[in-house]
Amino acid sequence: MALTKLTVDFVPKDSVAYSTSESTYLCMTLTACSTWKPANSVSWQNLPVSKFVMFYTTDTCRTAGKFYYISEVGQVNGTHSFRSPQAIRSFMIGENDYGRRPSFIRNACNYAMERVFTTDDENNSMSSNEITWITGGLSTNWSDPVPT
Repeated sequence: MALTKLTVDFVPKDSVAYSTSESTYLCMTLTACSTWKPANSVSWQNLPVSKFVMFYTTDTCRTAGKFYYISEVGQVNGTHSFRSPQAIRSFMIGENDYGRRPSFIRNACNYAMERVFTTDDENNSMSSNEITWITGGLSTNWSDPVPT
């Protein structure tokens, strides 16, 4: 099974790519990242047919039920370029419910270059997540404690 890959391309050339085997309603925030800037585009690859990806201007994947950009359900691969740079601060994968709140919120910078394994209690399946910085290095807050 190919990993789902979500990418946010920042101005001018930095980007962050998040790869996961299954992380529905896991909100990844970007604004604490040292390279964060407004985004030129967002893209996704290998998104399961029954799911969609949402990109938000807030840090919490929640804007009173609104989002900045959402992919179509069934659109496995896609890219959306913005006419002018947009402040994309978080993103998450969803299924069946556009207004659902995230189950977890994590800082993408704290997970850069690290593979995370979690167990989903609902169906007891294993999931893996990986965040890879396309350019740049480790975040300046790499060793900061992860908020709970």
